[in-house]
Amino acid sequence: MLHKLNSQMQCAHGGHPSCFFSGGQMTFKWKLFCQSFVFPLILSCVYLAQIYFPLFFKYGALWSDHPHWWQFFTNGFLSGNLVHLGINMCGMWVVCTYFASQIRLYFLFIYFVLYSAVSSFFYFYFFMPVHAWLVGASGGVYALIGFLCWFQRRDRIFFLGLRKLSLPFLPAMLVLLGLEFLIATFWIRVLAWQLHIIAFSISIFTAMAVHAVYALFHWLSERDQVVFKRMFERGMTVLQGVKRLAVHIPVATEQ
Repeated sequence: MLHKLNSQMQCAHGGHPSCFFSGGQMTFKWKLFCQSFVFPLILSCVYLAQIYFPLFFKYGALWSDHPHWWQFFTNGFLSGNLVHLGINMCGMWVVCTYFASQIRLYFLFIYFVLYSAVSSFFYFYFFMPVHAWLVGASGGVYALIGFLCWFQRRDRIFFLGLRKLSLPFLPAMLVLLGLEFLIATFWIRVLAWQLHIIAFSISIFTAMAVHAVYALFHWLSERDQVVFKRMFERGMTVLQGVKRLAVHIPVATEQ
């Protein structure tokens, strides 16, 4: 999977073939095309639910005054308004387009929920103002972008479609985060730009760690891998023996 992410994942920009096409005849992949809309469809369904059932927002949003543990996981599926929903749906569609042919949807879902919760926790603990609430999928979206950014760091982003305004993926994301800081400072003050930086940073460091582990195992010789596998199997055998022994040990009970 990492090898595909690092070397084979080429999507539609700058003349590269799209993720939805394959083969010499450019056969359209309807399955991948439909999969790229799964997450935007989930966000839109949850938004309709929170409109007709206000309790979804009341108990799903992360409130600074009375937080609950489940709100760190549920706030990423809610939206503040229709514009907020549209922006997050667009971001999710772009990310799913890149990942559609490389990673299964359940992995994307788990990664999205987990890193959305982690970034929400750090934002709540360090930056969230009092008497406020937090909703939006942007934390999970930026986490997925951060993971993608490391493995696609050699790709270039064309601003406004102009080649002269192109930047590598990572510098382009830093420029985008800087623009969000300016927008939050002088225009939309409720924009949680700190959440985006937290999610992006944590995720890109995760990708670097995963890539390092993959490179380490790839660097090891086949003999070393066999030795490591045998050590692991022997360790599991010892643990199973201890478990069987513990089952047959009588436990003293008070009369």
